[in-house]
Amino acid sequence: MRSVPIWLITLLTMFLMPSAFAGEAGIVWLQGRVEVHSPDGKVRRAEKGKPLSEGDTVRSGADGAAIIELEDGSRLKVREGSTLKLTAFKLVEGARKTTLELLGGSVFSKVAKLGAGDQFSLQAATAIAGVRGTEFFTSFGGKVGASAAADIWLCVNEGTVEVKATDEKSVRVKAGEGIVVPEGKTVTPPKAYAWTKKLNWNMEPEKGEVRDRTPLEKLYRDARETHYD
Repeated sequence: MRSVPIWLITLLTMFLMPSAFAGEAGIVWLQGRVEVHSPDGKVRRAEKGKPLSEGDTVRSGADGAAIIELEDGSRLKVREGSTLKLTAFKLVEGARKTTLELLGGSVFSKVAKLGAGDQFSLQAATAIAGVRGTEFFTSFGGKVGASAAADIWLCVNEGTVEVKATDEKSVRVKAGEGIVVPEGKTVTPPKAYAWTKKLNWNMEPEKGEVRDRTPLEKLYRDARETHYD
């Protein structure tokens, strides 16, 4: 299957504290095995407080999880068994341009307020989502049966997301709702699934547990069966 960009993100609300990683990104919390793969092929163990560079890929093992903070204060919580590439995060003619690639697994995104000209994109495959909110969960490649390896999942905790598959009209997903893009093809109707409320959205360790231990495979199976006749 040919992969094309999935998420084109435009976020309009939410203030976050400025990051300690001026001009860079960094890991502010981690557990278990997490690796950083550099564009030059080097691999190192992730370390809390050590900056990440453009082009770095963060990979969490079966027991690993991490929270990445970008220069603007946005945070990304990477679940276990996930791969997230930090393609770009920089100022271009005074505007912030952030591009991420979810190559597999799941990530929570909590994005700082964007100004005029700012862009935030999260890529996966075969769909486009425009976000008018600031806190959402994305999963790509969850295995729920033999044909589900390329499924895309998205749910929104705050704000609104517009999801569009190739050659289809966009579907608006509101806070508390979720959608599925089975095999990366057709966006299912948004629904207020109970599983969206079971996720652990916290990204601030000082406020309690941040690791999300939700059994996603079971929840995804329930969502898929609900949508299909």
